[in-house]
Amino acid sequence: MVVVRDATYLDLSALERVRDSRIQFIDYLERADGEAMRFLVYEREHVLLAFAVLYLRQPPSGRLAAHLPRISDLYVAEEVRSTGIGSAFIARMEKIAAAQGFPVMHMSVDPVGNPRAAALYQRLGYVPAGEGPYRKVAYWEDDQGRVTEVEYWRMDLVKRLRPRRTRRS
Repeated sequence: MVVVRDATYLDLSALERVRDSRIQFIDYLERADGEAMRFLVYEREHVLLAFAVLYLRQPPSGRLAAHLPRISDLYVAEEVRSTGIGSAFIARMEKIAAAQGFPVMHMSVDPVGNPRAAALYQRLGYVPAGEGPYRKVAYWEDDQGRVTEVEYWRMDLVKRLRPRRTRRS
């Protein structure tokens, strides 16, 4: 049985088995409010296989999210990639956004560093939301408090969740 739900602190060990990012997970758990920002996990048969952040509105604290709603930091465990989990997880998040009345979904991807993800998103109907890829700089802090500057490519994508309403003449 597949379950998509909000992450809790009890998930930290399982999240770390998927990706070693404890500080990031704690930050997400502290900022997630279940409404504006949701930190979601994807489980199958009680095994956590993926996580993502879904911004539905500007969060009350932390960084602001551009272009809402937005899927951010989607990550699928390496051993189950290319099995449909990413597609199913994205579809569930799209349903959450559509149920709240949003007509589109946004996300970003590094098309150079993660071409498989970029191809997946495009197969799922996401299209570039502007000019081509652009360079971005981010700062990552590890568990020992060391900060590393990382430069990467970014491409913003958008997908229509429901058809535009047309007026009947």
